Amino acid sequence: MMKKNLYNFIPILFGLLCIFVFGGCSDNGENQTISAVMTRSGYVSGIMDNGTYSYLGIPFAAPPVGERRWRVPVQEDSWTGIRTADKLAEPCPQDVSPGNLYGLTSCSEDCLYLNVWTPAARKGENLPVMVWFHGGGYMGGSASQSLYNGVNLVKKGIVLVAANYRIGALGFMVSQALYDDQAQTGNYGLYDAIAALEWVHENIENFGGDPNNVTIFGESSGACSVTLLQQTPQAEGLFHKAISMSGTASSSKYVLNLTGSWQQAAQKGLALQNDLNARTPAEMRDVPFETIIEASAKLGGFFGPVMDGVIISQDPRQTPFTIQHAPMILGTVKDEGSLFVYEYNIRTISDYEQALQTWFGENAQTVQRYYPASTDEEAVVMAITVHGLAAMQEPIRHTARSASLSVPVWRYYYTRTPPTEAGQSLGCFHGSELAYVFGNLDPAQGYGADDAIFSNQIMELWTNYAKTGVPWATDLPEWSQFEAGEEKALHLNGSNDFELSTGLSFDDQCDLFEEIAPVVTPDYPRQ
Repeated sequence: MMKKNLYNFIPILFGLLCIFVFGGCSDNGENQTISAVMTRSGYVSGIMDNGTYSYLGIPFAAPPVGERRWRVPVQEDSWTGIRTADKLAEPCPQDVSPGNLYGLTSCSEDCLYLNVWTPAARKGENLPVMVWFHGGGYMGGSASQSLYNGVNLVKKGIVLVAANYRIGALGFMVSQALYDDQAQTGNYGLYDAIAALEWVHENIENFGGDPNNVTIFGESSGACSVTLLQQTPQAEGLFHKAISMSGTASSSKYVLNLTGSWQQAAQKGLALQNDLNARTPAEMRDVPFETIIEASAKLGGFFGPVMDGVIISQDPRQTPFTIQHAPMILGTVKDEGSLFVYEYNIRTISDYEQALQTWFGENAQTVQRYYPASTDEEAVVMAITVHGLAAMQEPIRHTARSASLSVPVWRYYYTRTPPTEAGQSLGCFHGSELAYVFGNLDPAQGYGADDAIFSNQIMELWTNYAKTGVPWATDLPEWSQFEAGEEKALHLNGSNDFELSTGLSFDDQCDLFEEIAPVVTPDYPRQ
């Protein structure tokens, strides 16, 4: 249960949260240039970061600018000599106004770069590879956030890649004008993810990685992308295992109010185009990206994946029932709803009722009967509960059930509240596990020796899965697969505190949200 005085602490604690969870570039510490590695387009040299070979800001596609804006990515240009890869790339275009959620101060449309961290000094080590896709609601975030520094994770014997991808209107806008002009529109951020995986397939061996043992993983919208890539034809064969953390393709309805409808997305694209006073694709491409970001923010809402008949052919909620490409781990944290309820500014009964109407439409009163609130304080608690169930807990269960029909699945439930001021207010909030997954625990935020032990165990589970296809860690209970009739879940509670259960305590509550979940008929143009 969340603390009753949640909003009393929000202004200070959320600021602290942004500094750590959504921080900027890492402090590389050592600045020693290391030997160059050959990529498909030329040599790159990196730096040593805490004993780890680090190659930062490697292009994996051509800059998506000018005529390449709102088009699928193409391969990066080659270069001569040795390209220095010692700095993190700029985030893709997003809100960088003062006080933005991620603490960013700049961004660039030239943003399709990735980072490689490796413990290997040379080609031929054949280490397992993990490829990270960041979260941020398809509107923000970056592979260059300090939280995702890979030096601690790769010490477990893996190669880590973190890739940027286009977000917001520049990554996901759907436009009938663009479609008429080029027979394609939308989902550019997903195409970028596929391009990054293609780069990994072609190049990672030279960094000591095994292109035939690649695990993709992501959190929030990054996890949504993971579950979409699980059935996207263009991604088949580019990865071999998957980890989805607090997100699936069917989460988007209640997190982002996205249904996957092409026509709805095209209407929003037209509204943006009209706001920009751009009549043609050429005029749209002439608009500065800063103007597009500002206009899309005023328009409100989110841009994200849509059914396009190419990489997403059916309702994202139904896609898990198709055959998946790879085994997967997926799960949630305990207080999934707390961060979103803050973002939606739900403080009163009236706010709660309005949120229910926005989330559930004609089913709002049904949900309210199950989760009533008689005071403002109760309304905040109910909003956190309802949003967590509808947006994360039920979709993850739904995906686990359907994916387990074709591939091995392991489900987890993460309950560790971080010992930070943000944790005291928001509980075990959405994204709070990331510091542990990457082993980036800042003592100044309150993390201690017990947290380091727990983080080491989480990293061991994740990296052993990448190595062997089975998640295990020394002295931890065996993690049984999630299967029909035996819906096992591993509780990740804290250091040396792991337990396996059949089902989760709130699974019965998920049934209501499964019953009322909307199904959307594909409505993209047919060629």
